Parts: sequence; C-alpha cells; structure tokens
Amino acid sequence: MSSQETTRNEVQPTTDFAVDFFELPNQGRVGISGCPGLRHRGRRVVNRHLLNQDLITLKNQGTDILITLLDVTEIHNLRLEYLGTEARAIFGRHGWFHVPLLPGTLPDVCFDSYWNGISRIFQRTLDAGGCVVMHCHESRDRAALMCGRLILESGSDLSDVLDWLGCACPGISRDSRRLYALNNYWKQFG
Repeated sequence: MSSQETTRNEVQPTTDFAVDFFELPNQGRVGISGCPGLRHRGRRVVNRHLLNQDLITLKNQGTDILITLLDVTEIHNLRLEYLGTEARAIFGRHGWFHVPLLPGTLPDVCFDSYWNGISRIFQRTLDAGGCVVMHCHESRDRAALMCGRLILESGSDLSDVLDWLGCACPGISRDSRRLYALNNYWKQFG
C-alpha cells in the first residue's frame, strides 16, 4: 500500500453524506446518493476536500462501484473534472463509471446500448454480494430512475422499488407525474 493510499484511508468518514441502500435478496446492495462533495442544496461547485471525504465514506460503507450520471456540462459547471481520478484512486480502475444522462430525460437508444454493455459488470458485482451506488446532482431524478432499473434487472419487484424510493427520495412519491413516468419506464424491466 502506498503512502498516498494510507493517507486517503486515514481520513475519517463523515456522517453528513447521505446514501440510501436497497438490499437485494443475494446480499448485494444498490445505493443512491446526491453528488459527492456537494452536500448542501444550492451549492454551485463541489468542494474537493468534501468530495474526497464523501468518496471515502462510500468506500467505508462497502461501495464497490460508483456510477456518475451527470453529463459533461454539469461536471464542468460543478468544477468536478477530477471526479474520475479521485474515484478511481479510491475504488480502483474499474470502480467508477461515467454514464451521462441528460437531466429531465429518459434513456435513449444510445444510452441503452452503452448501459447494456456495462450493466453486466454491475450485475456480477451485485450477484457476488457487492455494492453499486449511483448519483446524479441531487439523487432525485436520474439516479432514482437508473437505480430502479438496476434493481429491477436484478430480479426485484416493482412494488419493492417503489417502496424503497418512496423512503429514499420522498419527493418522488409526492410527484404524480414523475411517478407515472418512472412506472412506465420501469415496466419494461420488471
């Protein structure tokens, strides 16, 4: 272990970074969170020190793979260009995936093609009892959408996904239009 890895691992995890986990029957876990390093709503840029702390917190909570759903423009606007480097330093070379999905959109054919190619990696991790965490900006839309899809692809029931997301992202269960769109999208996987 290098001295840089030792230093990273000595950072104390923070309790301010929230992650909600869905426990799969095979002991695998799917997690949803807001953007690491961006703990407070309204914050316009990521704090690099908080980013590092939040990534270590995720690792200490058992995260094997972190999936970033932010698009390139959001990454630039949040000054988060170093996320991939930081995440790979903590989760390993194959522990971070950038899977951009535009805000307010559903996956298109190109996204689905890319997702289908890499989701096998996520499923193998989950099947082995590992943990996959997804984030977008505030975890309400894209991360909820894709966590639901990953959970359904893992064989769980739609009702279980809805119950979990109702607790993890309470705003979703109160927004009937969003809930309707999610249900329609997820039906093809569940």
